[in-house]
Amino acid sequence: MNGRVIAYTGSHGVGKTDAALRAAVDLKRAEPGKSIKALCDLEGGCPYFINRDTTPRAQMWLFTDRIRQELEILARFDLLVTDRTVVDVAAYTYVAGYEELATDMLALAGQHLAVYQEIRFKSILANNFWFDDGIRDAVDQAFREKVEKVLIDMYARLRTGGHMPGNFVHD
Repeated sequence: MNGRVIAYTGSHGVGKTDAALRAAVDLKRAEPGKSIKALCDLEGGCPYFINRDTTPRAQMWLFTDRIRQELEILARFDLLVTDRTVVDVAAYTYVAGYEELATDMLALAGQHLAVYQEIRFKSILANNFWFDDGIRDAVDQAFREKVEKVLIDMYARLRTGGHMPGNFVHD
Protein backbone atom coordinates (compact mmCIF):
# COMPACT_ATOMS: atom_id res chain seq x y z
CA MET A 1 0.00 0.00 0.00
CA ASN A 2 1.01 3.58 -0.46
CA GLY A 3 -0.87 5.45 2.25
CA ARG A 4 -1.19 9.11 3.01
CA VAL A 5 -1.15 11.12 6.27
CA ILE A 6 -3.59 13.56 7.79
CA ALA A 7 -1.80 15.23 10.69
CA TYR A 8 -2.62 17.72 13.42
CA THR A 9 0.06 20.16 14.49
CA GLY A 10 0.50 22.78 17.19
CA SER A 11 1.88 23.31 20.65
CA HIS A 12 0.87 20.99 23.46
CA GLY A 13 -2.55 21.44 25.03
CA VAL A 14 -4.49 22.39 21.89
CA GLY A 15 -6.48 19.18 21.39
CA LYS A 16 -4.47 17.53 18.65
CA THR A 17 -4.89 14.01 20.06
CA ASP A 18 -8.64 14.39 20.56
CA ALA A 19 -9.03 15.79 17.04
CA ALA A 20 -6.92 13.04 15.46
CA LEU A 21 -8.81 10.24 17.20
CA ARG A 22 -12.18 11.76 16.28
CA ALA A 23 -11.07 12.25 12.68
CA ALA A 24 -9.90 8.62 12.38
CA VAL A 25 -13.28 7.36 13.60
CA ASP A 26 -15.20 9.74 11.32
CA LEU A 27 -13.11 8.80 8.29
CA LYS A 28 -13.56 5.07 8.96
CA ARG A 29 -17.33 5.55 9.18
CA ALA A 30 -17.34 7.59 5.96
CA GLU A 31 -15.04 5.18 4.10
CA PRO A 32 -15.46 1.68 5.61
CA GLY A 33 -13.53 0.07 2.75
CA LYS A 34 -10.36 1.99 3.56
CA SER A 35 -7.81 0.88 6.13
CA ILE A 36 -7.30 3.75 8.56
CA LYS A 37 -4.89 3.92 11.50
CA ALA A 38 -4.59 6.52 14.27
CA LEU A 39 -1.14 7.21 15.70
CA CYS A 40 -1.15 9.32 18.86
CA ASP A 41 0.93 10.14 21.92
CA LEU A 42 4.27 8.74 20.72
CA GLU A 43 6.00 11.14 23.08
CA GLY A 44 4.76 9.14 26.07
CA GLY A 45 6.92 6.23 24.93
CA CYS A 46 10.14 8.22 24.87
CA PRO A 47 12.62 6.77 27.37
CA TYR A 48 14.19 10.21 27.93
CA PHE A 49 13.01 13.48 29.47
CA ILE A 50 11.14 15.72 27.04
CA ASN A 51 9.74 19.28 26.88
CA ARG A 52 11.87 21.83 28.77
CA ASP A 53 14.08 19.07 30.24
CA THR A 54 14.82 17.43 26.89
CA THR A 55 18.20 16.54 25.47
CA PRO A 56 19.45 16.16 21.90
CA ARG A 57 19.26 12.38 22.35
CA ALA A 58 15.59 12.59 23.37
CA GLN A 59 14.75 14.81 20.42
CA MET A 60 16.56 12.48 18.00
CA TRP A 61 14.63 9.54 19.45
CA LEU A 62 11.31 11.39 19.02
CA PHE A 63 12.13 12.48 15.47
CA THR A 64 13.37 9.13 14.18
CA ASP A 65 10.67 7.14 15.98
CA ARG A 66 7.95 9.31 14.43
CA ILE A 67 9.31 8.87 10.90
CA ARG A 68 9.85 5.13 11.43
CA GLN A 69 6.35 4.53 12.76
CA GLU A 70 4.69 6.67 10.10
CA LEU A 71 6.53 4.83 7.32
CA GLU A 72 5.68 1.40 8.78
CA ILE A 73 1.98 2.31 9.05
CA LEU A 74 1.90 3.83 5.57
CA ALA A 75 3.22 0.56 4.15
CA ARG A 76 0.13 -1.28 5.47
CA PHE A 77 -2.72 1.27 5.66
CA ASP A 78 -4.49 3.56 3.21
CA LEU A 79 -4.60 6.46 5.65
CA LEU A 80 -2.81 7.48 8.83
CA VAL A 81 -4.28 10.13 11.12
CA THR A 82 -1.78 11.44 13.65
CA ASP A 83 -1.60 14.05 16.40
CA ARG A 84 1.80 15.50 15.46
CA THR A 85 4.07 16.03 12.50
CA VAL A 86 7.82 15.65 12.21
CA VAL A 87 7.91 19.46 12.14
CA ASP A 88 6.52 19.52 15.69
CA VAL A 89 9.58 17.62 16.90
CA ALA A 90 11.90 20.04 15.10
CA ALA A 91 10.09 23.00 16.70
CA TYR A 92 10.40 21.61 20.23
CA THR A 93 14.07 20.87 19.52
CA TYR A 94 14.61 24.49 18.49
CA VAL A 95 12.80 25.92 21.52
CA ALA A 96 14.88 23.65 23.78
CA GLY A 97 17.98 25.43 22.49
CA TYR A 98 19.27 22.87 19.98
CA GLU A 99 18.95 25.13 16.94
CA GLU A 100 21.48 23.34 14.72
CA LEU A 101 19.85 19.96 15.35
CA ALA A 102 16.41 21.50 14.69
CA THR A 103 17.64 22.93 11.37
CA ASP A 104 18.91 19.51 10.32
CA MET A 105 15.60 17.93 11.35
CA LEU A 106 13.64 20.52 9.41
CA ALA A 107 15.55 19.71 6.23
CA LEU A 108 14.70 16.02 6.55
CA ALA A 109 11.14 16.84 7.64
CA GLY A 110 10.70 18.78 4.41
CA GLN A 111 11.39 15.60 2.47
CA HIS A 112 9.12 13.47 4.67
CA LEU A 113 6.18 15.88 4.32
CA ALA A 114 5.60 14.46 0.84
CA VAL A 115 3.54 11.70 2.50
CA TYR A 116 1.28 14.23 4.25
CA GLN A 117 -2.02 14.80 2.46
CA GLU A 118 -3.23 17.40 4.94
CA ILE A 119 -1.89 19.25 7.98
CA ARG A 120 -4.33 20.89 10.40
CA PHE A 121 -2.76 23.59 12.59
CA LYS A 122 -4.41 24.03 16.00
CA SER A 123 -3.64 27.38 17.65
CA ILE A 124 -3.30 28.05 21.36
CA LEU A 125 -5.82 30.89 21.12
CA ALA A 126 -8.65 28.81 19.68
CA ASN A 127 -8.09 25.46 21.43
CA ASN A 128 -7.71 25.08 25.18
CA PHE A 129 -6.89 21.51 26.21
CA TRP A 130 -4.01 22.54 28.46
CA PHE A 131 -3.81 20.30 31.54
CA ASP A 132 -1.21 18.24 33.34
CA ASP A 133 -1.13 14.68 32.01
CA GLY A 134 2.31 13.73 33.33
CA ILE A 135 3.96 13.97 29.90
CA ARG A 136 3.74 17.54 28.66
CA ASP A 137 4.58 20.81 30.37
CA ALA A 138 1.36 22.22 31.82
CA VAL A 139 2.96 25.06 33.75
CA ASP A 140 4.80 27.40 31.42
CA GLN A 141 2.54 29.33 29.02
CA ALA A 142 5.54 31.14 27.54
CA PHE A 143 7.04 27.77 26.55
CA ARG A 144 3.82 26.85 24.68
CA GLU A 145 3.79 30.23 22.94
CA LYS A 146 7.43 29.83 21.84
CA VAL A 147 6.66 26.42 20.38
CA GLU A 148 3.70 27.81 18.43
CA LYS A 149 5.72 30.75 17.11
CA VAL A 150 8.54 28.46 15.95
CA LEU A 151 6.05 26.08 14.31
CA ILE A 152 4.49 28.95 12.36
CA ASP A 153 7.94 30.07 11.22
CA MET A 154 9.02 26.55 10.25
CA TYR A 155 5.89 25.91 8.20
CA ALA A 156 6.39 29.26 6.45
CA ARG A 157 9.97 28.26 5.57
CA LEU A 158 8.81 24.86 4.32
CA ARG A 159 6.10 26.50 2.22
CA THR A 160 8.65 28.89 0.69
CA GLY A 161 10.87 25.89 -0.11
CA GLY A 162 7.99 24.04 -1.80
CA HIS A 163 7.77 21.29 0.83
CA MET A 164 4.23 21.74 2.13
CA PRO A 165 1.38 19.35 1.32
CA GLY A 166 -1.50 20.66 -0.77
CA ASN A 167 -3.82 21.22 2.16
CA PHE A 168 -2.70 23.20 5.23
CA VAL A 169 -5.65 24.22 7.41
CA HIS A 170 -5.89 26.42 10.51
CA ASP A 171 -8.32 24.85 13.00
